[in-house]
Amino acid sequence: KIAGLLALLDGGVAIEKDDWFLAEIVKAASDQIREGVISAYRIHQLEEERETTARSVRRYVASREADDQRTIIAVARHIWEEVGKVPGITVSRIRGGLSSQRRDHLDDAVRYAIGLEWVVELVGDRGARQLFQGGNKPGHFA
Repeated sequence: KIAGLLALLDGGVAIEKDDWFLAEIVKAASDQIREGVISAYRIHQLEEERETTARSVRRYVASREADDQRTIIAVARHIWEEVGKVPGITVSRIRGGLSSQRRDHLDDAVRYAIGLEWVVELVGDRGARQLFQGGNKPGHFA
């Protein structure tokens, strides 16, 4: 097709040897351009997929962090309630009453409750961590 077009552009009706030679050059250049475009498109698709995956991972991590924070606050409230029922309750006794998922957040929850002065911690003679109510109590938005 290309050789025929080149012959027509040259004003001829028959395809000459030069037309075939030039057609091969045009076809080779066209093939290279096509491969370059396909490669660029594939690279673009991979970059978009990578960006989409990165966004999904960031959303997942943020969601998990928010879930963890909610759990820490819920456990801290539970600690405050338990300390209200049994002043001087030990951290290990509270740990025993928690589900395994909440147990994983206990130390963070104790620090949170201490930081907000919901509870105070005293270490007993045998190293037991005892908790007592602090000067503040959990608010609605804590």
